[in-house]
Amino acid sequence: MSLQISFKNSRGLTLVGTLWQASSDCIIIMVHGSDGNKLANGLFPKIALALQEENYNVLTFDFSGHGESDDDIFSLKKSIDDLLSAIEYATSHGYKKIILFGHSFGALTCLEALALRSEASRRVRLSSIKTMILLGGMTGPVHWKWEDFCSPDELKIIQNNGYAITEVNDDFRKIVKSDIGILDELAQVDQEKIMSTINCPVLLIHGDADQLESGFLELSKKALLLLPKESELKIIPGASHTFLDKIAEIITLTKTWLKT
Repeated sequence: MSLQISFKNSRGLTLVGTLWQASSDCIIIMVHGSDGNKLANGLFPKIALALQEENYNVLTFDFSGHGESDDDIFSLKKSIDDLLSAIEYATSHGYKKIILFGHSFGALTCLEALALRSEASRRVRLSSIKTMILLGGMTGPVHWKWEDFCSPDELKIIQNNGYAITEVNDDFRKIVKSDIGILDELAQVDQEKIMSTINCPVLLIHGDADQLESGFLELSKKALLLLPKESELKIIPGASHTFLDKIAEIITLTKTWLKT
């Protein structure tokens, strides 16, 4: 059983989420990737239901400018603020133990939120976060250029508008707007600095079946050397970046990790 909830970020925008309730004081906050939403193509609800059956509360939510949340122009800085607002929601509702579960870009958002690199990060009680599970996570810098994705004419439009438009095919919205500076944010990620500030154990889960996952896996191999010693890296053979055909394996790894 689940219910729809909403809360505000620090910018006054409404973020919409789904809460799977249990009787414990522990909550898992699931963080989706860029251009996605709280469903993560159906991945998150299935994992959430399995974890609810283990007596974990689970919260999924839409970043601003995604899903059912208020419109916004997406950036890494804003996604961090949105996650911190979700953590505030959890702590204000009495959840004493928090676990972050981030997929793809959502994993980077989790890491950056815990890195205490901004004043915003200090407004929440991050000591309540006990562990992180990062699925297909972006755990280091990536060097993408708009020219790699856009034609010259499209690039001119992006430069004039200050944001790029991505068409999405879901039940909530047709497009997502991404700030033109988001690729610079991703290129400037300081892996060593971020990982050195993480003080909770982290489970890194990756696949090996596509180019994106292979690249992110190499970043996470480096990240593992910088994370707390209890952290682990697990590879699911044959998993692509969506992980949609490997949900059972993800649930098993997650349950085992949480019990440990």
